[in-house]
Amino acid sequence: ALYASDVRVGLRKMDQFAQGIEGPSIVIWGDSFADALTLTLGTHLNDADLPMHGLIKHSCPSLLGTQRNDAQRLGRDFAADCERHNTAALARLAELQPSHVVLTSAYSWYMTARNDADEPILRAPDAPDTPAGQVVADSLVHTAMRISDLGIVPVVVLPHPMVERFNEIVRTGAYRRDPVTVDSEAARRDADFLAERLDTALGDAVTVVHAADLLCAPDTPACPVFSPEGKTPFLWYDGQHLSQF
Repeated sequence: ALYASDVRVGLRKMDQFAQGIEGPSIVIWGDSFADALTLTLGTHLNDADLPMHGLIKHSCPSLLGTQRNDAQRLGRDFAADCERHNTAALARLAELQPSHVVLTSAYSWYMTARNDADEPILRAPDAPDTPAGQVVADSLVHTAMRISDLGIVPVVVLPHPMVERFNEIVRTGAYRRDPVTVDSEAARRDADFLAERLDTALGDAVTVVHAADLLCAPDTPACPVFSPEGKTPFLWYDGQHLSQF
């Protein structure tokens, strides 16, 4: 069930993987892209006798100083709720004093997506005309710096490719007949852009994880959508979020 394309498995509560384990915690902070990693990360950390806390709010990226601009889909109160969540998350980090904070969200999507009014899906409230790609980069750097200022190591998981028509491919069984690949170039381009900005601002104070390089061969843009061991399990569960596998 964990591998099924139509099943979302995520964190049930913030301290689910912090029960009865002493020592400095690891925190993962982000939207549903982060939530997709929580069970696997929490399990592996617990196996190493490390606790993990999750600061997760779906559709709310861990990008301080930004605002979701999608009231028609998410409701008019969501943008303010998201900002409050992120402000509280930063305060919670100061209390927990974890050794590391894993930051990840749908960065590539926030850099390009538009709402029903053809406006950027994410904006900087104090500079609404700033291009969305710059908003994401500026905020990610700012967020990582705030974490670093607390004496905590920020670990940024950079974009992975997203598969269009994934559910259709699964429903029709097309993946059983022919290999299915996705082009990783856009994700790698976004990842390199964000990584360069983070390196310029923080240098060795930030760790970056190039998710596309873990999923895809380094010298080819074609990235397999299904596991190397066979047609299933899927590396994605809906074409956007990474599966438990």
